[in-house]
Amino acid sequence: MKKSDRLFLLLAVLVLSLALLTACHTNSTTDKTASLGDAADKTGKTENGENRITPLYEVKRIIDGDTIVIDYKGKDEKVRFLGIDAPETNDTLPYGDTGKTLGKLSTEYLTQRLNSQAEGRPLVGLEEGTKTDSRDVYGRMLRFVLLPDGTNLCIDLVSKGYALSYRRYHGVNAELIKAAEARALSENIGYARAIKAEKGR
Repeated sequence: MKKSDRLFLLLAVLVLSLALLTACHTNSTTDKTASLGDAADKTGKTENGENRITPLYEVKRIIDGDTIVIDYKGKDEKVRFLGIDAPETNDTLPYGDTGKTLGKLSTEYLTQRLNSQAEGRPLVGLEEGTKTDSRDVYGRMLRFVLLPDGTNLCIDLVSKGYALSYRRYHGVNAELIKAAEARALSENIGYARAIKAEKGR
């Protein structure tokens, strides 16, 4: 083989290798972009139009900021949000100059979050904590409650100041809930703000 032929063959191999590497990089970038877009999509649906969290249960009633009643396998079941403590609906602790108590604000926020779903009806998913935290002394199910898009409502309520972390029932999301409470305290909002004000008296 002539020297010029060998040089041409080597050049052809290099060009082909470069083309293959470019194609692989493009595919990898496309996959990552799709993955990031999927994670950012908060519609509660996958590309196939399926809910992200399954199974989902319909919310029949909202009792307060950390307790709901769901249709669980054909019967009404009370669910107590795991890892958090929201004020009772009849709580008299006022919040600033809103003219409302924290109990009412917490319940209103949860109601708004549940009723703003694209499905047109309030649906939630449930996530268990530890086996010993399955039910409380009142027989209520203890669960982390999730929106169809995967949002953990327990963390959401605490981060917005509508509940505090409840260390007796912590489960696997304990650190995230504590971090959410720390943010609420640092931002001086909601329940955290009221508790700080009470302690300062």
